[in-house]
Amino acid sequence: MPGNSETAALLHSHPDFSYGHVLRLLYSLRTEVRLLAGIAIATFAFNSVTRQRAIAESGGVRWHNFQPFLRCADPHYQLNAAFQCVVLSRIIPDKQPASACALAIQTIVGILEHSQSKPILALAADCVGRLAHTRAGIPAAIVAIDTVSLLCGLLSSSGEQVQGSAAIALGYLSFNHQADRQLLKREKTTFTSRPGQIKYFSKCISPPGQGTAFPHSDELQRRTGIAESSSDGLSRSSAQTHSTWTSRRLSPLRQLVTAEE
Repeated sequence: MPGNSETAALLHSHPDFSYGHVLRLLYSLRTEVRLLAGIAIATFAFNSVTRQRAIAESGGVRWHNFQPFLRCADPHYQLNAAFQCVVLSRIIPDKQPASACALAIQTIVGILEHSQSKPILALAADCVGRLAHTRAGIPAAIVAIDTVSLLCGLLSSSGEQVQGSAAIALGYLSFNHQADRQLLKREKTTFTSRPGQIKYFSKCISPPGQGTAFPHSDELQRRTGIAESSSDGLSRSSAQTHSTWTSRRLSPLRQLVTAEE
């Protein structure tokens, strides 16, 4: 329901609506039904503490609802379950939120690093983009394990959907101070050799209703040496600063998410 308040209000006003109806589907005998039920619950809960509380009061979710998907060989299932774990981590009573988030984020970034499938890469980048504008601590944890570099690499993909998802994810991550610094370092070596990417990147990097943490063209030129004609007038807004960590290990990720909660 994110971004569609009218539909959400209409649904919640229906006398027969209950989160319990969807939660019961998490125990369906059909794998696809269980996955879709988790997607629906995560959609309701996304960036809404009120709905998360209502879901918990209606029966809530448990770690075993997601664990089989995280362990399966299908990256499509893994990615969807990992996204759900991060969104719902605060209402999973049998798993520490920081541990759930750390494992889920590493799952997404691991697929982003190793997958060769364009649809899977696009979905992984999309998951990063959605999680990058959720609660504090999550973007910093994502940035801490070299996700910016992986996403920048996808800008050279032959798949347009992969490029677009990666650019949008980078746009959201650019509000993180560490991500902003990493992007500026890459611009000098990557974008100058592929001037077409700057134009595409500047079109996709600003999510609807938001600017990015990128500097104006004159500042970009001063800091990186990129000519103004190549920068194509990237916009700037104030950057959001988070604590960052550099280790790729699971334990520091847990500490990072916990520190921001």
